[in-house]
Amino acid sequence: MTDSSRHSIAPASRPSIGLQLPSQLDLSELSSELKNSLPTGTLNDADVAYLQDASAFLMRLGRVLHAQGTSAMRLEEALGGCAARLGLRAQLFSTPTSLFIAVGDDRVAQTHMVRVEPGEVNLSRLVELDALIDSIGKGNVSLRQGFEHLDLVASAPHPYPAWLAPVAFGVSSAGAACFFRGNALDVAFSAALGLCLGALTLWMDRAAATRRIYPALASCLAAALALALGHYLPLSPSVITVSALIVLVPGLTLTVAMSELATAHLMSGTARFAAALVTFLQMGLGVGLGRELVQRLLGPTTLPARSAELPAVVEFVALAVTPLAFGVLFRARRRDIPLIALTSVLGFLGARAGAHLLGPELGAFAGAFVVAGISNWLARQLKRPASITLVPGIMLLVPGSIGFRSLNSFLERDVLTGTEGVFRMFLVAATLVGGLLMANAVLPPRREL
Repeated sequence: MTDSSRHSIAPASRPSIGLQLPSQLDLSELSSELKNSLPTGTLNDADVAYLQDASAFLMRLGRVLHAQGTSAMRLEEALGGCAARLGLRAQLFSTPTSLFIAVGDDRVAQTHMVRVEPGEVNLSRLVELDALIDSIGKGNVSLRQGFEHLDLVASAPHPYPAWLAPVAFGVSSAGAACFFRGNALDVAFSAALGLCLGALTLWMDRAAATRRIYPALASCLAAALALALGHYLPLSPSVITVSALIVLVPGLTLTVAMSELATAHLMSGTARFAAALVTFLQMGLGVGLGRELVQRLLGPTTLPARSAELPAVVEFVALAVTPLAFGVLFRARRRDIPLIALTSVLGFLGARAGAHLLGPELGAFAGAFVVAGISNWLARQLKRPASITLVPGIMLLVPGSIGFRSLNSFLERDVLTGTEGVFRMFLVAATLVGGLLMANAVLPPRREL
C-alpha cells in the first residue's frame, strides 16, 4: 500500500453509518479542527462522519485485542493494518496496562488513552478478530456490523466447560513431572496438586484482590504439601512443586517481554519483564513460606529412598498429551488442537536435536525456529493467525522452570547455583527470541496476529 493511500482520511465513496459514539470517543473537536485546517471542500459531512465511526471502531478493536493477551508488537501491527484498510492514519502505542491511539495527520490529530488490565490468551477469539479485520478491509462487513461482531467476540463464552480447565492444569503438571524425570509418585502427586490449584484458580479469579495474591498462595500450598508428602513417601518435593506450578511460572511472559525488547517495543517489554520478575519473587516467597511452615511442624526433612524413574516412553506420552492441555488453557478452538499438538511435538523434537548439536541452552533456538516456521507457514496457507500454534508450541520451550529452580537455590542459600540458573534462564529466553525472529525473517506469516 502506498504512503498516500495510508494517509488519506476517508474515501469520499464510503458512506457514514451514523453510529452514536460514546462520550469518551467524541471526535467532534477533531472534526472541527480537521475542517478548519484543511482546504475548503477537502472534507464533507460524510467524510467527517466516516472518520468518527472508523476511529471509534479502531479504539474498540484495540481494547478487545488487548483483552486477549495480545503482545504489543502484534497488537500494534493488527491495529495499524486495520487503520490502513479503513483509510485512516493512526499512531499506536501499547503497554500491558494501557493503549494509546492517535488518529489524524501531522497537522491535527486527537489522541485517546485507555487504561486496560493485562488479558489472558484466548486463541479462539483471536481467530474471530483476525477474520473480522480481513472482512472489514475487503468491504464485506460494514462498520456497524463490525461493532456488533466485536461485542459478540468480547462476550463469547469459554469454548470448553469450566471443569475442563482444572483438568488441563493437572495434565500439564503431570507432563512437566515426566519431562523433569520424576518417578510414578512424582507424576501422580504433581497431577493431583495441579488439579487442585487449577480449581483454586476458578475461585480466586473472581476478584482482583484474591487474583493478586494467587501466585504466592498457590506456591505456598504446593511447596508445603510436596514437602509434607516427602516426609513419608519416596518422592521428590522439588519436582512436585515446580511441576504443580508449571502453568503459573511466567516463562511465556518473560519470553514475550524479551521479544518486545528485541523489536524496539521498549516500554511494553520493560513493563512485562518487570511483571515476570515480580511473579517469580511472589512464587519464591510462597515456596519459602510453605517449606518453613512444614519444617517447623514436622521437623527437618529426611527424604526416603526414591523409587526408579519412569521409562523413557512415558516422556513421549507426555509430549503427546501436554499440548492438548495447553490448547484448552489457551482456549483454542477444537479444530485447531491437532495442529497445535503437531507443531508442539515438532518444536520439542527440534529443540532436542538442537541441544544435541549446540548444547541445552542454544538448542532452544532450533525449537523456536521450528515452531515459528511451522506457525508462519500455516498462517500463510490457512489465512489465520500464527499465534494459534505459536503460543502453545512455545510453552514447551520457555525457561520458566529454570528461573523457578534458581529461586529455590537462592532460598537454600546456594548462591552459585542460583546465579547460574538465572543466567541460563535469560540465555534460553534470548535464544528463543532469536529463533522466533529468524523464522519471521525467513518465512513471514503475512498476518498481523
